[in-house]
Amino acid sequence: MKRIAKEAVGNMTEKLDDKFSDLMMFLKPSKEAKLPPTHPLRRSNNQDEDPEEETKLDIRNYDASKKEKDSYVDTMRTLVQEARAAPSFEPLSSSQKRTVVDPAKEQARKERMAPAAKRDTHQSADALDDNDLQYLSKYDQEDDQVYSDNKSRLNKDVLFADSRTTICPESYDEFLDYLGDYEQLEQLDFKLFQLQQSRHCFRNIIELFRSEHTTLGQMDVIQSHLFDLAEVAPMTACDEFLHVLGTISSPDYEASFRDVFFFKCCANIFPATDYKHPIMTTISLLLHKHILSCPVEKSLLDQSRALFMLTISHSFNAEPKRFAPEAYSLITKLLKIFIKDPTTYPDSSQVNIEDCRLPLYEKESSTIQPIHVRAFTFNLLDKFISVDKSQTCNAELLQPISKLLNSFKTHQDASKLKEKISLECVPNRYPLSWLVVKAQAIQTFTPALYTNNKGDFSTTYTGPIVDSNQARAAHKILQRKVKREYRGAMRAIRKDNSFIRKAREERDSKEARERKGKYKEIVNQLNAQNREHYQIDHTKKEQLREAKQARKARKQGG
Repeated sequence: MKRIAKEAVGNMTEKLDDKFSDLMMFLKPSKEAKLPPTHPLRRSNNQDEDPEEETKLDIRNYDASKKEKDSYVDTMRTLVQEARAAPSFEPLSSSQKRTVVDPAKEQARKERMAPAAKRDTHQSADALDDNDLQYLSKYDQEDDQVYSDNKSRLNKDVLFADSRTTICPESYDEFLDYLGDYEQLEQLDFKLFQLQQSRHCFRNIIELFRSEHTTLGQMDVIQSHLFDLAEVAPMTACDEFLHVLGTISSPDYEASFRDVFFFKCCANIFPATDYKHPIMTTISLLLHKHILSCPVEKSLLDQSRALFMLTISHSFNAEPKRFAPEAYSLITKLLKIFIKDPTTYPDSSQVNIEDCRLPLYEKESSTIQPIHVRAFTFNLLDKFISVDKSQTCNAELLQPISKLLNSFKTHQDASKLKEKISLECVPNRYPLSWLVVKAQAIQTFTPALYTNNKGDFSTTYTGPIVDSNQARAAHKILQRKVKREYRGAMRAIRKDNSFIRKAREERDSKEARERKGKYKEIVNQLNAQNREHYQIDHTKKEQLREAKQARKARKQGG
């Protein structure tokens, strides 16, 4: 943005240098802000001139040059608005048509970037209004130290403009160097515009977050930047996060601590409880899949990962009060670790030490760490019970867990959980009562029985209809007539269809016979013609053979 603004001011200076070579500053500069000198917009040959003396010019010609000054101000404002527009990756050309930025789009861009801007310490182009307009010069010499500090950043900007590509950070230091002037509004706008257009750069930042060389403190910093970028480009963020989640969703993939941290990062970036959210729904399904298949018997690291996933699952399901049976399955696995199973050993002289599991030595942390894991498991179980105590299946769900808690006889947390289960969860399930309501037979659609002329019961509708209700009797008689007419109509239709089918079959068979007879007649005629043609050819051949023999005989006799 700085380079583009300089080129814009330089183009403006080249256009207006000849006509307004002696322009002066018409407005008094602010006392609080240290403004650059406003000497004429041309290269000065005398380097020892005092800029402050040049500012003390006569302004008597202000009224005469008001029209020229207004045209200059309009041109200046147009070029400044072009410099403040969305950054382009192509260098500006002198023949390119310059247009004024749409004020509505500029206002929308400012409102969108307002929450992400932290500090703005430079004099931005928005401050250049009618009361505080400064005329900048293209030929001001830059300081060597400033040029050396910004050399790498300018080289990157040139690379972006030439090759239309972005430099993807591959480490944490390169990521901070890539952000650069993150606190400045123009640089932030430019970086965010690059990330919106460069999906591979966004994906590389996510992979940097999941890298093994990234520490927890660096993850926290990268997470805050990802949150700001996701607010500006939510569609790009969702696509890239779904791309990373696709690699974790394979059936044989075992989630590591980096993946669990990535789940937590997604929950912080997309704080949504809607089950139809594209990111949170996918993460919730993947998390509960890994919870269901998480091993806890291998090492303490697996147990810590299991507890971390249970914590994230509780944060997902606490507010919407969703039911997660996978969490109770994993809690049951963790509780079974701390219960000593009664082991039977062979009654012989050949006994293995490994089979007996004799504790030969014991470290200090070997007993302290399982105690912490057990206490944290009890705490998580208490939280899940508080969330799911209104579920209808909580009694069946917590019954095996309450049996496991009976094994912890001397533990206070286990006894408290047993009391909570027995007082809050189990009484909500009312048992089935025995013979409180008498069972009633369901009314079935049994056929009506009528008496025939002989007085026997019959299921046919041949007997007379006898009913005390005349309207109902008339209705039944009408129904019987309708059914009789319906059966008669169906019978007539079947007869008609049978007659039509037979007539159609006879017609088709007759046409087939005629077609077959004509075919035979044509074939016979063709055979007769072939036979006559063969006889004529045979007669001609015989005559030629006889003439040839006669000619040969004459030659021999002569």
